[in-house]
Amino acid sequence: MAFLTPSVSSGVGPENHPKEHGIPVMKDLPGVGSNLQDHVAVPLQFRVPLSDSLAKLQLRPWIIIKLMFLHPFFGTGLLLAPVLELSIFLQSRLFDAKSRTVITCSTSDIDSQLPRNLPDIEIMPGTVRLASSDPSSNPIIDPKYFSAPEGWNLMRQAIRFTFSIRDQLLLQKYNIFDAHVPASVR
Repeated sequence: MAFLTPSVSSGVGPENHPKEHGIPVMKDLPGVGSNLQDHVAVPLQFRVPLSDSLAKLQLRPWIIIKLMFLHPFFGTGLLLAPVLELSIFLQSRLFDAKSRTVITCSTSDIDSQLPRNLPDIEIMPGTVRLASSDPSSNPIIDPKYFSAPEGWNLMRQAIRFTFSIRDQLLLQKYNIFDAHVPASVR
């Protein structure tokens, strides 16, 4: 459902919801405004050498010529990633006690068609509801982030996993540093 669309405000949606705002019900569709799904993201930032970052293009813009050659002809280079970030989707059941991934030889663990292999660092389905009968009013959006108690544990595991990747890079003498460290944990 796109936000600020006329569907629920025009009387299409769960029967009781439009009535709450004095809107006549044109069509009772219980699922309208339900099952909003999104991913929670926690930005963990690290400083890496300039030679491994797209930021080097600001200092040496002529490098873009080389990168524009590497990408289409060899499928390599910094232009493979559209942004300066990396997202990893994992199943927490494959973490060990130290938030490291447990590699198995089972082909069923890598079959993305199996429901058990969907990333579980997800959220419960949220809702979009009317704030008033005025169709130009912003809706009330409740993504239900962390509405299930296990959500916090999964988020902690994901953050620990990210730091374990950083620690592995440090052990390999890679020059990576935390970009922002809150004063409360220094």
